[in-house]
Amino acid sequence: MSGSEHIDLGFDVNGFFVRGRGAPPRELFRALRVEQILLEPERTEAHEGGRVLLRDLDTGRELESRVAVPGRCIPWPDGRMQDDRGRVRSAYPRSFHVAQRALGIADFEQILGSLRRVFEASVATGNPVRWC
Repeated sequence: MSGSEHIDLGFDVNGFFVRGRGAPPRELFRALRVEQILLEPERTEAHEGGRVLLRDLDTGRELESRVAVPGRCIPWPDGRMQDDRGRVRSAYPRSFHVAQRALGIADFEQILGSLRRVFEASVATGNPVRWC
């Protein structure tokens, strides 16, 4: 995730981070448990860079930003998933946490099922699968 204010947001094995894009990049915020408060929700939801407060729930440390962490995609009021400008609408979680866990076979069932259907259709129709 990144924004116009020259910062990058992301997740790694040590948690959620916000880094400045300077040389060298400087870590501005890091936390495992985060509260996200939309200070200007209308601007954030309109993709206009509304102010967001990120709070580390373990230390209380805070960072104000203009880049929010989006959650799941939700439909626009008219029911479409994209508006006329191609933008998606997101729910913004009030809080989130980072945890490591081992992945099992069940974690890949959805993608494996999709791939299986593609390859079965390929065999049935005699059309090869070509990756672009």
